[in-house]
Amino acid sequence: MATSTFAEEKDSILSWYILHHSVDDNEVQELSDRLERAVETAERLHTGVTRKTGEPYIYHPLRTAQEVSRFGRIVDWPSIEAAILHDTVEDTDYTQEELRRDFPECADLVEALTKIKEDKGLTYRRLFEHALKDIRVLLVKIADRVDNLDTLHIFNREKQIRIAGESASMYANICERLCMMDLASRLREQLGEYLSPEKFHEFQEVQAKAKVELEKPIGNLRTRLAEAFPGNLTVRIEVNWARFDPDVPVKNENLFSVRIITENREAAYQVLGRVHLTFPSVPGSFRDNISNPRENGFRALETQVTYKGMIVRFTISSRDDDRFNRLGLLSMDIESAQFNSRYLKDLREFLETDEQTSIQDYLRFNQPDGIQVITPKGLIINLEEGATALDFAFAVHKELGLRAAGAKVNDKAVHLSTPLSMNDRVEIIPSSRNVCTDNFLDWAHTRRAISSIKKHLRQEEYHKAAAEGKNLLVGVGSAANMDAWEVETRAKTLAAQSGEKIEKIYQDVYLGNLPLERVLGPLAKPGRNPVSTLLQKMIPGKPIPVRIVRRYDFESKTRKFCQRCVPVSGDDIEGVPDGRRLIVHRKGCVLDTAETKVPLQWDKQKKIELRDPGPIKLNIWTTNVQGLLYHVVAPFRSLDIDLNSITLPDEDDILRLEFSPGTSRALDRILRDLRKMDFIHDIQIQPGTTKT
Repeated sequence: MATSTFAEEKDSILSWYILHHSVDDNEVQELSDRLERAVETAERLHTGVTRKTGEPYIYHPLRTAQEVSRFGRIVDWPSIEAAILHDTVEDTDYTQEELRRDFPECADLVEALTKIKEDKGLTYRRLFEHALKDIRVLLVKIADRVDNLDTLHIFNREKQIRIAGESASMYANICERLCMMDLASRLREQLGEYLSPEKFHEFQEVQAKAKVELEKPIGNLRTRLAEAFPGNLTVRIEVNWARFDPDVPVKNENLFSVRIITENREAAYQVLGRVHLTFPSVPGSFRDNISNPRENGFRALETQVTYKGMIVRFTISSRDDDRFNRLGLLSMDIESAQFNSRYLKDLREFLETDEQTSIQDYLRFNQPDGIQVITPKGLIINLEEGATALDFAFAVHKELGLRAAGAKVNDKAVHLSTPLSMNDRVEIIPSSRNVCTDNFLDWAHTRRAISSIKKHLRQEEYHKAAAEGKNLLVGVGSAANMDAWEVETRAKTLAAQSGEKIEKIYQDVYLGNLPLERVLGPLAKPGRNPVSTLLQKMIPGKPIPVRIVRRYDFESKTRKFCQRCVPVSGDDIEGVPDGRRLIVHRKGCVLDTAETKVPLQWDKQKKIELRDPGPIKLNIWTTNVQGLLYHVVAPFRSLDIDLNSITLPDEDDILRLEFSPGTSRALDRILRDLRKMDFIHDIQIQPGTTKT
């Protein structure tokens, strides 16, 4: 066989391929012969053809093959041959039949890569249709585009913008969707200067300056982490080219991230605690993609912190997860059946059901961590992954959400709590009136919906609280031989003295913010407890209902929840008089040693569980088990609640957490989940520190 030139290119292709595949000496010789034959054929067919740069055309398919050879075990040898021969049928007189005769194993790949010149949109659709059948088609096409972008500078400005925009919306997006973040970042960096030269250089300048400012604190953090976690731990600052967007203002959190790579996932959670102890965290920025990976398989802990006015993004992952996060599909084996169904399922559904929407629009809106649904009028609504029909209603309009009585998804009646999927057609069935209840909180997923529901329910509860507070005052006053007129007169007097409306006085009484004695005056003889005595008179023979049981009010002068047993809704409880205050305990609490106890029960009919208890500090007595922090943080992850600080157990075996639950309902749920963990022996709750 005649020997072609391009020895350096061929050596590179073969070396990279052998690096990723297990081949013996005989197979190496066979691959070398096949490579020689493919290169010789491509060189012959492209003889005399040059690119606009002036170089012989053959160098382009060879560089494409070099790129493909670096893609790892997800590609095989026919992929290399297809890369070398991908333009032969389209640009020469070499026919598909001749290709199938000479190179049967790669013929289908080359056919799939051949453009349909009449309809560019159809070309993309055909490309992805073939990609669903064989992912190698897409990978060769991406390698082809990567090399073409290296010569983009030779074209006029108009063509540069068109090709760069197409590459960003198509190839960079698909790389991100397949979690090939290294390749996506490389594409974004190549394209940035063409899409927006001024913004690109501004991005570079600000990034370089901020990186210098962060070098010292990140170096100190690196040292502290190395001391706390001996072993193979990596801390580095990386440019976020994947986040470069000409339409978005240049911000530090978009410029770069600090990537921390640990030995395992459990260590990642421990490192997160150290990061939050070193730098103040940005509320709402924590995202646990380890226990809840993105749709594209990305697994890492993501958080943002502040340093000298800068917002800095941290990404913490195990070594194995980091490899997948960077390479994504390229880290898989072509023999594995995992990748096809896992990453291309929704794309397959799109191609099967939608003939109108372009692939570019699909990729632009269908980000890995979001979904896209459709209104009855055909409008597209973008939602977070996991969003429900109720979230959809609030995304359309707040009033529609508050009046949502039911829903239809793809013409089928469903419950409002039904999770939505990509391309669902959703219709909300509205009521003629507001029907929002606290059940809506259990059915909503997105922050927008939950925030609207909480705000509405608070308003509703505060209106009810005024009426209930008045009833409570009248009842207690009656037990003290006061009539309703006298009670109202005293309430009006206090309102006038404090400059508040009388409704606010009633609300504060009901919510436990205002002692009964402040309104009604002394209610009992000295030495007798007004709360236990008078309320028992109101409801003789029945347990006293404890109102606002989910409100951890550390400053109330009439009632206090035991900080050691931490009672929550559903626990068997009892009260212990303590001067002019009633201490609420779980039955069996080690601190409950009083002989005189007041029977209590939860008021399930009039509960205020949406009040914000403010910052909370938990002291948790634990046994040091493997994965301790991973398990303890789980209840917070499930509710998307940020931890303001974590202090790991020292000699006292106490894990200390500070957080803001947002609602008493969330606090209840966290405490209940923590109690179920057999390695937790005791929990103490205290007011946390309010951040300014």
